[in-house]
Amino acid sequence: MNAGFDTCWLNSENSVLPDGIKPSYQVTSLTQLQSLLFTA
Repeated sequence: MNAGFDTCWLNSENSVLPDGIKPSYQVTSLTQLQSLLFTA
């Protein structure tokens, strides 16, 4: 995540974001991920 790339966390269990992790995007399902990828 320090290389300058956008990242996405698939958080299907609604977990708390771990300390030090800052994803560019957060989705809760593969359907949301698919929508994100096709609109980006």
